[in-house]
Amino acid sequence: MELELRLRSKAQEDRVNILTYSSWGAPHVTFPQYLVREAHFRSTQFGAWMADYVFIPKNDPDTVDIRGYLEIFQRRAVLRPHDGSPAITFDAYSVASALPYLVSNLYSDVGTSFYAKCGWDLVASDEILLPVATTLPEYDASLVLITSLAALEPIAALDRAAMIATLRAGEVGFLLTTDCIEFYHVKHRYCGVHRHQMTTLPTNYGAYLQEKGTIRGYVIWTYNFEERTLDVLKFRALDDATDVFAAFGPTLHAEAAAWGLDHICLWPTRDMALPESIRALARPRDDSLSMLLVQGNHAGPEDDANSAKPFQWVADELYLYA
Repeated sequence: MELELRLRSKAQEDRVNILTYSSWGAPHVTFPQYLVREAHFRSTQFGAWMADYVFIPKNDPDTVDIRGYLEIFQRRAVLRPHDGSPAITFDAYSVASALPYLVSNLYSDVGTSFYAKCGWDLVASDEILLPVATTLPEYDASLVLITSLAALEPIAALDRAAMIATLRAGEVGFLLTTDCIEFYHVKHRYCGVHRHQMTTLPTNYGAYLQEKGTIRGYVIWTYNFEERTLDVLKFRALDDATDVFAAFGPTLHAEAAAWGLDHICLWPTRDMALPESIRALARPRDDSLSMLLVQGNHAGPEDDANSAKPFQWVADELYLYA
């Protein structure tokens, strides 16, 4: 039987909701709440770009015998070719011209072999879980809390500029935007209200370290009431000093403890400036495995040779895991 991916119909969407509820909704919300929550997600600026595909028999396009489901989100990517030419930025839905590269990332819960056959490569998929401590050594640091999306935007812009400026030949990344951070907060606040009956919700989005008028680093988080973790969506030390993460430690623990969360969750990357004591806690994830596809769209033989080289994915952090 030949299968294909197609944009889902309304009937197929209804069936998908039934199939995905057990994994994506239960036991945190009831099925009616799950439907409302999904509508909340899609009402955000980030969620409005979602596209839904179903994996079904090619000869029966209207079937609800769905073999698989795929949600696609728009992400703006930046890639620096292997020849060292300037970085290229583009997004998944750009159709104005032929793009030199096709870039796609995904997080697999069904192993790697299926996607590997289609061109996606497995990349490092680690996780660090830090138990929330009751007391931590005080760190003399000038931290500024990020208390609104408006205050977050300059930090996101700083991160985008830093990623583009530091990207090496043969590397690819996905740029941080405030709309995706808003998406996570909308998602987890819904669980806080409807599962935990919270009447007061957290409003902080992160913090940055500022010394002598210069920002040395920042951390962006969300309060994951489903998994009871404070998820570090993005961390960057602009001067690559490992003491920057240590400066955020007391604040991360205080935020998690204040909202009844058990752990701080972090996806470490190769270039992340972490103290060795923290990096040593990294363990491989058993699901949500990071996979990357980069395909060149070139005509010349030299370009073809370059496009066959693998790309290194930088900053595969939780801000990308939708």
